[in-house]
Amino acid sequence: MHRTLATLGLLSFTPALWSQMQPSVPAAITIPYEANRDGLLTLVVEGEHESRIKNLVADYPVHKGHNIILWDGSSLDSVALPGRYHVRGLFHQRIVPHLQYSIYSPGNPPWPTADGTGAWLADHTPPASALFLPGGSLWPTHSTEPEILLGAEAAEAGHALMWTDLNGRKLGGIKIRGWNGGIALARDIGDDRNPDHIAYTVYVVNPSRDFGKTNPGALQVFAITKGGLTPLEKVVGGVQTHDAFRELVGLAACNGLLLLSNPAGGEIVAFDVRHNAQAPFAKIKLPHLGAVAFEPDGHLLVATEGAITRFTLHNDWHSLSLADPQVVVPASLLESPKQIIEAEHEIYVTDWGSSHQVKVFSASTGRPLRIIGHPGGPQLGAYDEQRMAHPLGMTIDSNGVLWVAEEDYLPKRISRWDVKTGRFLNAWYGPTQYGGGGFADPHDLYRAYYPSIGNPGSMGLLEFRVDPSTLASPPVRPAQPTIPATGLIPFQDTYSQTFRPARIQLPKVDQFNVAVQQQFGPTTTLDIAYVGNVGERVYPGETYGYDLNEPSLPTTTAQLAAGSASRRPYYNQFVGTYNGVATICCSNSMTSAAPSGHANYNSLQTKLDKRFAHGLQFNANYTWSKAMNYANDAAFNQYKQYSYGRNDTNRSNIFVLSGVYELPFGKDRMFLSHSGHLVNYLVGGYSLTGQTTWESGRPFTPTYAECGADQDLDNNFGGPGTTSDCRPNGDAKAFALNTGALNTTTHARTYFTPVAALTSNGAVSGPFQRPAFGSFGNIGRLSMVGPRDYYADVAVLKDIPITERFKGQFQFQAFNIFNHAALDIPTGSNSRCIDCTVSQGAGVVTALEGNSTMRRLQFAARLTF
Repeated sequence: MHRTLATLGLLSFTPALWSQMQPSVPAAITIPYEANRDGLLTLVVEGEHESRIKNLVADYPVHKGHNIILWDGSSLDSVALPGRYHVRGLFHQRIVPHLQYSIYSPGNPPWPTADGTGAWLADHTPPASALFLPGGSLWPTHSTEPEILLGAEAAEAGHALMWTDLNGRKLGGIKIRGWNGGIALARDIGDDRNPDHIAYTVYVVNPSRDFGKTNPGALQVFAITKGGLTPLEKVVGGVQTHDAFRELVGLAACNGLLLLSNPAGGEIVAFDVRHNAQAPFAKIKLPHLGAVAFEPDGHLLVATEGAITRFTLHNDWHSLSLADPQVVVPASLLESPKQIIEAEHEIYVTDWGSSHQVKVFSASTGRPLRIIGHPGGPQLGAYDEQRMAHPLGMTIDSNGVLWVAEEDYLPKRISRWDVKTGRFLNAWYGPTQYGGGGFADPHDLYRAYYPSIGNPGSMGLLEFRVDPSTLASPPVRPAQPTIPATGLIPFQDTYSQTFRPARIQLPKVDQFNVAVQQQFGPTTTLDIAYVGNVGERVYPGETYGYDLNEPSLPTTTAQLAAGSASRRPYYNQFVGTYNGVATICCSNSMTSAAPSGHANYNSLQTKLDKRFAHGLQFNANYTWSKAMNYANDAAFNQYKQYSYGRNDTNRSNIFVLSGVYELPFGKDRMFLSHSGHLVNYLVGGYSLTGQTTWESGRPFTPTYAECGADQDLDNNFGGPGTTSDCRPNGDAKAFALNTGALNTTTHARTYFTPVAALTSNGAVSGPFQRPAFGSFGNIGRLSMVGPRDYYADVAVLKDIPITERFKGQFQFQAFNIFNHAALDIPTGSNSRCIDCTVSQGAGVVTALEGNSTMRRLQFAARLTF
């Protein structure tokens, strides 16, 4: 290990300085310094008793020999007074850091580099997927050599999708929409594949943080093409959570048929990717579903009921069905099967439970052939490299090497194994969270530690032992990026661009109100007020970063079929050469950090307040409000008028009544005021308290099912979010919204009856019309309102005097005493779609408002002294 010590010296001298100065005449006082080598100098000017007069220079470059430092006579607060001063200083040579070693960051080098080859995978989540690309990846690595694609759920630092060569040398990486990557990967193994598609990835979008109470989350599939990324329609079904609790997700593709396994929804979703269709054309319900994998002959392997079952597919590109189920690997040979692949007539399964191994079976007979890795899974104590922890995604390269992505934090790991013998070859560990961390043992510099914190299951301490023999050739510091004569490095599609304004301005909020108050009697007042505000320079949708390169709407069906990349405003606008290689940009998203939105709020607020008197106190509030803002959606950059609308949390009307009433019985009250102790204990000291709330529902946006045939900026008609640009023409207020009776089978309520399908542009059904091709509908964002809510809480309190010092109280509390179901807005799959069918979920409310409950009774006792 090399050590570089920085030497610091103390310099003290008192050159003769002018004893008197003329402030009105500019002058420079020269301070000479003789340096015996090049370095950095820090000088201060001090008066008597070492009082600081001026911090003159800090780390000022000086050269060997004679140097002059100038002082203009100023002091810390004004101008130095006439007098005698001395100068003190520090000199040191430049400190040059030398990398000794890195732990838990296997990139070469461990830090990010301009060409994208530095650092390693994702900081936030562990590896989840792996895929062999025999023909390389023309985007983003521009290579036709065999590569490995590795994926993780999400990354803030690093890359959530990473390409390497077959030796694990990183070639490049990306984050989809600034954050996401892939929890499952697939490539089309058929001959009749889409020639523009390289691979497919899927990740959880808007993962549910409350296990589906308010937002179930969704799955987002992307095609990785030769020109960039192409999103498919979001898939909603079941509850999609972050990695610590996430259900397994699988992908498989063959001859243009892409299948997404969604175990959380108990379904296989089919996409036709031959001609860039974005919406799924079929869904198959399957209980206890796991991963999927195509066999070379077109059969489908499915993990279901704990076994691996082979199905024959019947596909006419309008419907899909599974037939002829044959159990290949029985459940008795597996504990908790995860991902599946088939190669050379062998089926590979990553199995959890107590195993955490890769199990290999004959594809023809299902007979066990071998097991890769030691059993046991996550471990404490001395580390066994041949013991995997939560092996998930895997792939086999052309060299006969099995790559396994282990979805675990202790440690994060990509391991490699000989596919035939099961021999452990090597592994890459890491990376760290937020791009750094860890520390060396001060008593043993070859021992290092890394504390892992964060998600459930990720917390613990890793200990590393550094082999000194490996430190002879530490990672080579990359050369500084070549700066062209223009001073500008060309934009490139190989990395994501983020822009900010040259001048950053803080958000601005102007608030205003006017109020009138009238008193009625000695204890009652009425307030009426107008309250408003205007927010400027805010992020659209209160979310950092919008897409500056969002495509324009298609004008022809040919444009729609060709994909949206060429309609981006900066598509191929930046062409150049960097380090001798032609560059072109930009066919992907370009994140703008400019606070380009604004918001406003207007309200009428009233309050009737009766202060406590004669045993009664109450407060009644009514608020009418309208909050407007911009959404961070596909329309914001080029079609702002469609992004403007109500805030998705705005309720137009809210009335709240609360109060306390002391029952007029017992000692010192209106009735039985002179009762004895026993009677007072029985009938005295009771109070009633309560609160009731009436409020209008939250807003949501109506969608129509055919928008994917009209535009591709936002064709999410079936997703669970409150807003969408997939909107019809029409008048939302003319559409009947009524809460139906509870369906005891589905435990759902109908909120609206869908209209007939809008089968052609201009078609009218009910109050809605299908927009013209290549346009958004004119119905406003968040123009429909969900069911009204009503809450009532009541409590009975009984005060019990015990002694002068001790007092008791009994409490009976009833929350939602009338057992009213506070219904949420439609949040299920297709539930906001006005021309889908009821069987598809249109117009159905399936959940309660977040943080609401049905009736709950509570008893309590309290002792005060």
